[in-house]
Amino acid sequence: TCENIFHSRSSGIDTTVIIEGGLIKYEPGNFEPFQINHSPRILLVETHVERSTAQLVEFVRCRRERLTEIVDGVMSALEKCVHKWLELFQSEDLQDSYKQQREVVEINQHLLASLGVSHATLDAIVSAASEVGLSAKLTGAGGGGCAMVLLPPR
Repeated sequence: TCENIFHSRSSGIDTTVIIEGGLIKYEPGNFEPFQINHSPRILLVETHVERSTAQLVEFVRCRRERLTEIVDGVMSALEKCVHKWLELFQSEDLQDSYKQQREVVEINQHLLASLGVSHATLDAIVSAASEVGLSAKLTGAGGGGCAMVLLPPR
């Protein structure tokens, strides 16, 4: 696919979301629709920083070869963030859920930055969001591209 050409090797998630629509829960080799009680309000901020997903994936792979236990620990924590966020999407208490989602987004971004996949422009967006009481994180492979800012519920 074009996605494989652009990213070298893709998970197929972009194509699946386009075809299926809605939200998709992805784990390697498995896609499943995911229902939420409340749609999050998210602002995407374009960094205008080009990056190569393939190079970022290779960078993390090499770091993992050198520091396996540490990188695996970070990856495990990232997975826990995702599972917690999915759980919070199904919460009935919108205000409390939002507060916890903000914390999860902050932790997630710090973990991604510790892997070396953030960028100064992404960090500036995260910082600016934090200054006004919002949480933000990189999207995709990082290294540029977009940041996601979690907005409060209405």
